Amino acid sequence: EIFVITGAFDFISRDQIKKEIEDRGGLTSSSVSSKTDVVIVGADPGKKYDEAVKLNITIWNEKELKEFLNE
Repeated sequence: EIFVITGAFDFISRDQIKKEIEDRGGLTSSSVSSKTDVVIVGADPGKKYDEAVKLNITIWNEKELKEFLNE
């Protein structure tokens, strides 16, 4: 799966999120495309969130991210 991380997170750094995804066999990308599986959205996400909505990509907020990290 390909993940894009956007916005700010209080409980974890974006670099740590990226490491956790890669440790679980996922990939991360800096831009949203039709190949993106999940966009992880923190505070003030900007254009990447809008693009994910437009492309009908799964969006995770901090709650879904925490659930993924605790699996």
